[in-house]
Amino acid sequence: PQGTILYTPCETPAPDSVPRTQGQEEECGVPSKPHVSVLGQRVLSLISGRAVKKPRKVRPQGRRMMRGYTTETGGGGDDGGHIPPPPQVSHNASVLPAVQVLDTPTKSPFDKKEYRVIRLDCGIRVLLISDAGRFIAGAEEEDDSEEEEIDQNEEDEVDQSEDDDDDDAEIEDEEEEEGDIKGGKSGADSTKYLAAASLTVGVGSFEDPPEIPGLMHFLEHMVFMGSEKYPKENAFDYYIKKHGGHDNAHTDMEHTTFYFEVQECYLHESLDRFAQFFINPLMKQEAMTREREAVHSGHEGRGSILSCLKKKVWAVGLYSGNDESGFEHNSTYAVMSISVELTDEGFKNIDKVLCIVFQYMAMIQRAGPVERIFREIQQMEQLNFDYAEEPTTIENVENLSEAMQIFPPVDYLTGDTLMGDYNPQIIKECLDALVPEKCNILISSKTFDEQNICHLTEKWFGTKYSVEDIPKSWEEQWANLPTNPELHIPATNHFIPDNFDLLSSEKDVPEYPEKLCQDDWGELWFRQDLKFKLPRSYCYIFLLSELPLQSPRLAALLDLYLNLFQQQVMEDVYPANMAQYQYSISASERGIVIKMNGFNQKLSKLLDLLLHHMETFGDNLHEKAFQEIRQQQMKSYHNAILKPGIVRKDVRLSIIQQVHWTAHQKLAEVKNVTSKDLLEEFVARLFPSCHVQMLVQGNTTASQALDMYSMVKATKEKHLVIEKCPLPELRTLELQSGCWVARVNGVNSADTNSSVVNYYQYKEGSLMLEVILEFIQMVMDEPVFDVLRTREQLGYHVFCTNHNTFGILGLSITVNTQANKFSVSHVDERIEAFLEEFMTTVKNMKDDELSELQETLTSMKQTIDLTLREEVDRNWSEIVHAEYVFDRLKRQIELIKNITHESVINCVRKITSSDDNTGYKKLSVQVAGAAKPEGRSPPSLESLMGNTGIVQLLEPNGESDRKLPVERFITDIGNHKKQLRLYPVTKII
Repeated sequence: PQGTILYTPCETPAPDSVPRTQGQEEECGVPSKPHVSVLGQRVLSLISGRAVKKPRKVRPQGRRMMRGYTTETGGGGDDGGHIPPPPQVSHNASVLPAVQVLDTPTKSPFDKKEYRVIRLDCGIRVLLISDAGRFIAGAEEEDDSEEEEIDQNEEDEVDQSEDDDDDDAEIEDEEEEEGDIKGGKSGADSTKYLAAASLTVGVGSFEDPPEIPGLMHFLEHMVFMGSEKYPKENAFDYYIKKHGGHDNAHTDMEHTTFYFEVQECYLHESLDRFAQFFINPLMKQEAMTREREAVHSGHEGRGSILSCLKKKVWAVGLYSGNDESGFEHNSTYAVMSISVELTDEGFKNIDKVLCIVFQYMAMIQRAGPVERIFREIQQMEQLNFDYAEEPTTIENVENLSEAMQIFPPVDYLTGDTLMGDYNPQIIKECLDALVPEKCNILISSKTFDEQNICHLTEKWFGTKYSVEDIPKSWEEQWANLPTNPELHIPATNHFIPDNFDLLSSEKDVPEYPEKLCQDDWGELWFRQDLKFKLPRSYCYIFLLSELPLQSPRLAALLDLYLNLFQQQVMEDVYPANMAQYQYSISASERGIVIKMNGFNQKLSKLLDLLLHHMETFGDNLHEKAFQEIRQQQMKSYHNAILKPGIVRKDVRLSIIQQVHWTAHQKLAEVKNVTSKDLLEEFVARLFPSCHVQMLVQGNTTASQALDMYSMVKATKEKHLVIEKCPLPELRTLELQSGCWVARVNGVNSADTNSSVVNYYQYKEGSLMLEVILEFIQMVMDEPVFDVLRTREQLGYHVFCTNHNTFGILGLSITVNTQANKFSVSHVDERIEAFLEEFMTTVKNMKDDELSELQETLTSMKQTIDLTLREEVDRNWSEIVHAEYVFDRLKRQIELIKNITHESVINCVRKITSSDDNTGYKKLSVQVAGAAKPEGRSPPSLESLMGNTGIVQLLEPNGESDRKLPVERFITDIGNHKKQLRLYPVTKII
């Protein structure tokens, strides 16, 4: 192992307590990567214009989807019994082995953590991090420093709405009604401030034998399956989650990283269990068989390539750079990739698109190194480093342990972030390599499958492809490219800030946001930050409108409007993005959500830019662009319909929500809309029909927040508004007692993937019920994974989730499986069998175990916010739900003490048990994959264009279905909903 990190709030030993050996310096001792590094990556990406944006780091293949903070009962440790507290560890220097102290990493002036790098006798280099100063500072802050908000976990599927699969991100709704239990902490963002450790081994997938690809990834899985000292499978998972943490691992090309976080007092015992992975793993044959099955299962501104292609309506997106994954950047080579998302017209003119790409390359080669651009990039990287928000502990140790594979100790923190001295020669060498002769071209299109022109098949994944020489005619074009006057290097960036003063407050800052303004147009909430002491601010805006609730047509027009808006604003907002300002604009079932953050000096300038584009949207709408974006939108709906996870979500929400428009319905509507429809039916009615909710928080004064609210209000006032707009409210339908099944065949007949969710509706929520359900989910999370995924191998993706659907609470278990292995009815039965077993586990829970779990849940809710964003997001959740319980976490912490064994048993029985239970309300939504997909292809977009938008539900079939009366199968959602009563509007306050 070349890099290990221990991250703990405890202080590291004092300098004089660590014995030093001869020589305090150490060379890196690891293979160096090609000297493209940070400088080369940033400047190479000039060809797309993403010159100052750090490429996105791609996560390598992992052991599994990262699950959030949870705990498990009924096992753990090597004896499956109670886990004793860790032994007391002496910090006396006499018990420490001899170590060599190496150079201390360079850190930001605002970084309060202390670092020490040592090398053990065995050769392992260790980075120790002490963050005791944050606890001292935190104690001086107001009580809100102990608050944090997250969405309940669905593995790493955390959006405000629902249990989307991670591959469902293509068409997400930010449905605030499905925000899960607010105030809870049980997702990847739940354990924000714990002790953590990460170990990176300098061996990865490049070491796989040619005849056994994936062997290293398989080994990464296997070390978690028990050791000689702790032989119980998943004992490490159990221990970590029982003590408020989580763990994971991933395999890259040249390294493999294992990491975990846990409550600080359990770090020592956790490290011992962690070390056994690498000392004496069991590698049992039975476990190997089961895990083998599991494993199978740029410059966008003016003058850029994208700007030029968009004018011709040939492209809607361009992404370039080096993603820093092991595949694109390793000790053997580095690559520069450019991905262009083409329109249909662009696909027809792909040779001309390539000419424009190479024209840009030729242009920047002629221009040579431009020091101004380098200095802008260097300045922004330095500012981002100096004023960076604190990363999560587990993210921090993971990234740093990987950096230890590459950089010398002094550069552990800065090596992949900061740029060194200006070296035009290196830039020129990189630019000179960007020539057509060194280029490979990959073209991906579904039309190839329809035309049957891909005759080769990849061995492991069965992907169809073909390989051809680049046409000579193309090469001749590239050899004689004329200068393109539409292309030029980025202009000076006027969004780069130069004022980083921290603003003082003339009065005491309240503990929570206060309402600065409320009128017929909306409301403004504000809180000035004096805790994180960074020159950053956040501005969130919700334009609430009843329009998207009125029909699937208007909901589709909203999606279309936002896609067109983002295309129109892209060039102008690009400099802001490069200056580390971030913005997002997304559709909600109740309107539009705009989020912005960055250095406070020019945040209002970004807001003004976005509002200006909203006002001039119609003037900048061109028919050809409209047609292409509409086509892209139809493809997005089409791709969503092909995914079992999205269909599962759409069916469930269509049944339990008063209003929910599915991707099927929106596809059926959007195919017929015109640009005139968009402007008259939606855009002209948006501002007159909307109510504004707004939150400004950070290094901003109240007067500045009011100025920003006035900017939004002025935009709205330009539209004729007759009367005050009502706030749109969504309500939930109460399921009838008993079990109900909604089953549908997956649209993609070539896909074996099935998805089943068993949703158990409870009742109107309260703060106490929120806490009890979160406690139950915490207890259930590990065993549901262990039983249904690990033991029964039903699917790779198994999880349980709490739900808060407009104030109505519930619980669900989701299993994604394969139709050629298990039927959806079998999965349903196994979920029910698990719940019976889980009921026994809950009944047998001992008092000391209950107390320990209460303590864990309390500790998780008491962790301090690491970033301003965490506090802002928590406050925003209260505002958009109109509940305003800003001290929700404090109240929940007090209520945890009132959880009794009896209350947990009663809650589990009422939610999940059908025995003599009139309140039992279960909805099983089952999306069945194709059991025999061979020789089939996914349905084309054209084949779905005649779809009415109605999801066709199936009647029962098979022996197992006979256990349920036929009338319990929902075959018509609309008719079924007519039999259900509406819950009243419910706020959990």
